[in-house]
Amino acid sequence: MALFVVQFAPKDLERFNKEFLTDMTVSKNSIHVRDGASVHMDKAFLYVRVMGGDEKVAAAKKLFVEKKFGALLKDADATKVSAAIDKEEEEAAEGMGMIFGG
Repeated sequence: MALFVVQFAPKDLERFNKEFLTDMTVSKNSIHVRDGASVHMDKAFLYVRVMGGDEKVAAAKKLFVEKKFGALLKDADATKVSAAIDKEEEEAAEGMGMIFGG
């Protein structure tokens, strides 16, 4: 599965919602937005992970670059952010299992 992570200022969240979440190129992927503190990165920024099939992710990445939105993270930082999101998702799922699993 391919992925990339973009760092952006919170003031650009509305632009992200309007220009990217409504775009079929981006919305066909798995999208997670987190604040910097929750992914152990700069707390002044938000981070979006776009993950999916190679072609769909490449097309979404191209759109982010063309629209000059945020800063693409280098692979090492993208991996760190992705791992933090995965851990958070796993903990949430475990919590739901404890509530509903009995």
